[in-house]
Amino acid sequence: MRGLIIAVIILAVLILIALFLWLSNKAYFKFLRHDKPTSYFKDLRYRNVEGIIVGNGAVFKYLYPRRNQQKIYICTTHRRSLDMDFAALKTYFSHVKDGGTAYIYADYGDFKKYKDLRTPADFEIIHPHIFLERQEKPRKLRNKYPVIFFPGYTFSYLFMRTFKMMGMYKKDRALLSNVAYNEKDVKEMGEMLSEMASFCLERTLKPVILLMDNGDMRVNNELKETCVRSGEVEVKIIKRSSDFKEILFK
Repeated sequence: MRGLIIAVIILAVLILIALFLWLSNKAYFKFLRHDKPTSYFKDLRYRNVEGIIVGNGAVFKYLYPRRNQQKIYICTTHRRSLDMDFAALKTYFSHVKDGGTAYIYADYGDFKKYKDLRTPADFEIIHPHIFLERQEKPRKLRNKYPVIFFPGYTFSYLFMRTFKMMGMYKKDRALLSNVAYNEKDVKEMGEMLSEMASFCLERTLKPVILLMDNGDMRVNNELKETCVRSGEVEVKIIKRSSDFKEILFK
């Protein structure tokens, strides 16, 4: 009898865990559908907008896309590698009018951490031809059940998104990335930002690089120096969460 009770308890716990994972998976895709940019082909309401912004992390926390999407096409997300930000820029730049602005947010603290990251959100919003060119194939099962195959990413997104809904990211906060200077990483990140800026200039867009402030000023200075070599590139240092709104929607 005792063994039967234990078995029932274990079964009930397993059912609850399975239910929790299923609901979490559904919640992820519900939030993603709300947060992702509108279709790059079908929705014409967001054409010829004044600008576009790509980036991840703090810029996603402190921007509320649906309120300003018709002015600035917002392509931000919770976590994304810088090369996937570039891929998002390539996918959606045509939504911006000639002479418009491309805002590229980058955090040196995230650059190496998410360098090789690929998430279901990337395959959901970025044009598939970009992945074909890179010979990267989406793993359908992994992308369908991110709560199983990307648990850290998925639950951190769900917690962050819940906090955002509760208004916890509406207050003005000081932002700082305290990551040690590494010459190789700074050079590699600077070259990619410079390439993104050149891509914009070639398409008559004005590139504005938004750099998260770093405790080691060498990071800020060297990235800025590399970016401006591309041409007419503006570089702004993000020190507070309110800077995003002031720069984009002034």
